[in-house]
Amino acid sequence: MTLRARKHAELSAKCRAFGEEMDRWAAAVSELPQHTSQIRRLVALFKPFAAKLEARIAKTSADEAVARNLMLSAEVLVLYRTWAFYRQKLDQRFVRWQKEFLEVADDLAYRWWRPAQQAALKAAPAKDRAKVAKEPPLVFLNGDVSPFTITRLRGFSAEVAQGLDEKRIAWARELLRRSPVPVVGVPYFAA
Repeated sequence: MTLRARKHAELSAKCRAFGEEMDRWAAAVSELPQHTSQIRRLVALFKPFAAKLEARIAKTSADEAVARNLMLSAEVLVLYRTWAFYRQKLDQRFVRWQKEFLEVADDLAYRWWRPAQQAALKAAPAKDRAKVAKEPPLVFLNGDVSPFTITRLRGFSAEVAQGLDEKRIAWARELLRRSPVPVVGVPYFAA
């Protein structure tokens, strides 16, 4: 196998691994039943991006892939960086000493969120209910001194991979802006 072919295979594998991770998280909803809608929404956002990128990589010859390797690798990295924002928050639920606190915090967040959600659904015309049906906030522990929220409207910011052209920088920012699940950060010491 030539170096070009190996680089092309490596790039394909990176992108395929992202899609496989999305599949694993989709299957993990049984382990995190309270987060089913959040996980499904996140997978529904990220998986099509990964599939399109994987298809573009597959259509690229090994020679073209080497020439465009930096750009395509940066796009794969954007997917991983953006997903990491949510993954780290979901991963905390698998840490025994954080799980108990997060279950209580999630329950409290859901109790506050549910009446507003039900009122919004009731007030919305039937044709618009799918737009109103949003996921509850995802609570997580962090190192800040006080609780904070990042809403759907505000999105979040993250570093953008080096080497992207303006079109891909805009794509990365759009992916970050789409933040489909609001988050609530709670200081570790509050647990």
